[in-house]
Amino acid sequence: MSVTNAFYIIINKFAQEVGMKEIFAQFIEIAISAGAILVIALLSCFFGFKLVRLCSGVTAFFLTAIAISVMLKPITHMGVIVITFAVVGLMAAFLVYQWYKFSVFLFNAMIGYSIAALFSESIWLCLAAAMILGAISLPFPPIVVILITTIWGGITLGFNGPNYIGLNILTYYKIIASSGLVAAGMFTQYSINRNLILSSIGRSGGRHYAKN
Repeated sequence: MSVTNAFYIIINKFAQEVGMKEIFAQFIEIAISAGAILVIALLSCFFGFKLVRLCSGVTAFFLTAIAISVMLKPITHMGVIVITFAVVGLMAAFLVYQWYKFSVFLFNAMIGYSIAALFSESIWLCLAAAMILGAISLPFPPIVVILITTIWGGITLGFNGPNYIGLNILTYYKIIASSGLVAAGMFTQYSINRNLILSSIGRSGGRHYAKN
């Protein structure tokens, strides 16, 4: 399902646990037809580093909600479950948002899982890829996040954008468009985050990036 696979799995599992799977399926269909994935790809390509903590915080909320739903479903009713995961999930999201390095690890782990899922159905291989990419990102968070978000955003826009607006163009031109978007995204993100990138080259440690 493309490199958004991990995000989709997490939210789909949440919808299933709270009895909203059909509504979620309808929402996904509407979002795809409205070109939502292209908007996300555009933001990722040019502003990915600025959005990584927000994305990780939202993901932490859903993961916490899923875990609480699974644990409490056999012993209590849905009202208690919803209140519990709302409170605990928001606390988890806030903590992840504040803990910069864990945000980066979680974000890149999901991307790693999604990329591996394109080539293998083995959950263990996907989890291994998630852990590896998440760990690789820790020494130089800005550089790795910018590379991943611009490459994914540029390729998604270059290949899916023409199809969405009804243009049937050769793969060669899609590759050129993707390459141009990736280059533009990297230049933009480097310009916005230049000081942080230079800092990450000279020193490591999440505290140097916490303000973003």
